[in-house]
Formats: sequence, C-alpha cells, structure tokens
Amino acid sequence: MIHFRIPSLGWARWLAVVVVAACTASSSPARPPLPPGPAQVDVAMREYAFDYNKAIPAGRVVFRAHNAGRLQHYLTLVPLPEDMPPINEQLHGTTRRNLDDFAGITTRLPGGRSSFAVDLVAGHRYALLCFIQDPDGVNHAFKGMNSEFRVGASTTGTGKP
Repeated sequence: MIHFRIPSLGWARWLAVVVVAACTASSSPARPPLPPGPAQVDVAMREYAFDYNKAIPAGRVVFRAHNAGRLQHYLTLVPLPEDMPPINEQLHGTTRRNLDDFAGITTRLPGGRSSFAVDLVAGHRYALLCFIQDPDGVNHAFKGMNSEFRVGASTTGTGKP
C-alpha cells in the first residue's frame, strides 16, 4: 500500500484519493458489460382506461403504472385462456369465468406510481383490469377500464380490446 500525506485535504478526502488511486492502479482484467435490463411498459391509469403505447415483448417485463386520473385506481394483470372471448365481452356477458390474478399493484391515489416485474410467455393473452368500485356500485373494469394484449404482437392499449 502506498502511504502519502496530503496536508491540504481532510481525512475523508484523503481516503477518497487513496481509494480512487487503488482502483485506477488495478491491473485486473476488464469485466464484460452487464446484460440489458428488462423491457419496461409504462401504463397510465385514468378514468376508465389504461393507456400504454408499446408492443409487449416476451420474457421479463417491468410494468410501471401511474395514476393519471382524478380517482383511485389499481392495476391487476391476469392471463387469459385462448378459448375465452375478449375480456370486455367476458365482463359484460351472462356467463363469466374465474381468472387468477397474475400480478399487479395496489390502489394508488391520483399521481401515485408503482411497478412490478413479470415473466410473460410469447403468444399468450393477458388483460389489465381495475376493479375499484365507484359510489354508483359499478367497478371501473365494467366502465371500460380493461384492456387486453397478446405478448409479442404490436398493440396499442387504449382501455378497449
């Protein structure tokens, strides 16, 4: 270790100089770059729609949700079976099938943000839903706050299938 004294620097600055000197003098081989991070999908939640303007790729995806509306909203992601009608038809039809939540965020006030990561399968269908209930007793999904996408397809979500 090299010892030297720099009288004009304080203890913390002196230590920083030593650390930087040690790091730059290292002869270790260069490390390969880190792999790229997961794809990100920005989703704006507003009265009664989800807005997202990206094709949803397969693999690890981070959904970043922002409540751009005036009411509370939340986002639930559910996988859709191939034999199920479009999500809006399913919600308004007379026969409904149970779906399991896959991922999502909890209730966010206006301006609130949250995110989650999921592993999506190429070619599979998924839906975004908000089941917060308004004072009139109708939840947001039935008022149009539902959207469906197929992983790997070019889509633009606007709250309607």
